[in-house]
Amino acid sequence: MIRVEQNDTQVAKRALIGRLQLSLAVMAPMFAARRALEAVTPADPVPAAKMVDEVRLQLWLKAVKPYLKKVRERRKHNPWSMATVGYDEVRNCSLLSQLWNERSIGPIAWRFLAAYFDRIDCGNGRLPSLADLAQGYTVRTEHCPAGEQSDRVDITVEGKDFLVGIEVKIHASEGPDQLQRYCKVIASRAHGMGIPLNRQCVVFLAPFPTEVPGVLQSSWRDVAAAANEVTHSHLQADSTPAWMVRCFGEHVKEFFER
Repeated sequence: MIRVEQNDTQVAKRALIGRLQLSLAVMAPMFAARRALEAVTPADPVPAAKMVDEVRLQLWLKAVKPYLKKVRERRKHNPWSMATVGYDEVRNCSLLSQLWNERSIGPIAWRFLAAYFDRIDCGNGRLPSLADLAQGYTVRTEHCPAGEQSDRVDITVEGKDFLVGIEVKIHASEGPDQLQRYCKVIASRAHGMGIPLNRQCVVFLAPFPTEVPGVLQSSWRDVAAAANEVTHSHLQADSTPAWMVRCFGEHVKEFFER
């Protein structure tokens, strides 16, 4: 089971808003269908187990058709590009963590995360595999692994035998000794958890490289490619979770195609 923890009120509010946006995208068609059914059939006092007859089913399908058409039309547009997410690092970081969270969008979350890790060249198995992630992991945003508020890692992915810290950049540059500090706090937490050196690391997700030794480099191209990979190979193309991941992959192309 995957858990998402926040470290202060402001971050928690942003994460809650992100979860609500994802939930509304998934639930809206279901609510519309329920309203359509209620509009064409009276309340039925018989037990809920009674089967719906053919006439009622046909009436429901006819009533819900306009709502389904709106959903399909909506999917022609990118919700993340239209939702003022833009280049805001905090909002994009929050969205990405939710799309890596199985409790938000289901199993495609850990497949998306595994595909992203697979695209990072580490060469020695430091990053968790799909099989590792399938055993369960925790995603945290704005995490302070060592308890120091000044050392907040944008995203951490933690399992029973691995720990990954991910620093996210879009426009902002690295702070003074920022990645060096994060390497130390990740190492400190991993040591306390008994995680070996070859299963802990810091990843720098940015449109520009870093020269800090030991930090694994990744780019928004990796995120876009991973999103494209999992939405075409693991789930039906028209499923809502796949659509949300695919749209995020298209959205982040703005960070390197300009």
